[in-house]
Amino acid sequence: MINIFNLFLFLYIFWLILLLINDIFSSFLLIFGVFVALFVSILARKIKIINKDINFLFLNFGFYKHFLLIYFLSLFRYLILLPRILFIDGKDNSDIIKISVKKLLNKQELLLFISTINMLPAISYVNKKNKEIIIYCAIKELFNEDEIIKIYDNIYKINDDSLI
Repeated sequence: MINIFNLFLFLYIFWLILLLINDIFSSFLLIFGVFVALFVSILARKIKIINKDINFLFLNFGFYKHFLLIYFLSLFRYLILLPRILFIDGKDNSDIIKISVKKLLNKQELLLFISTINMLPAISYVNKKNKEIIIYCAIKELFNEDEIIKIYDNIYKINDDSLI
């Protein structure tokens, strides 16, 4: 039960920060934030993303460090990708790529990996079959298989405080 409360508290505080930044406090938005945070917390429990044995990764520094790094790396790649899309003719350069991995990730680590992959430009996670991950790449030149494997193999390092 403490995990649901932690998630609720995190989501609601994030909601309050967004309201504060936009300077739009109202009783309706405060109450709406409570219901949305509660709904997401209960939904996360029902679909078993969280349970009584799992603490939240978003409470540790490694989580934020990882996603900020991915965000800034992706930002620069998007700046490279945008002119390519705008000024190069529409050649189909997409591909489905299968990568063999050495170890399997647990459910929480797999969710982190999928979130990370989907933040990279022109790359989307498709599926996992046994020890193989399938990724869709819209532009092959931006795809670096070694980088994806490195992210996959080091996803456990995000949890630097051993919270999960």
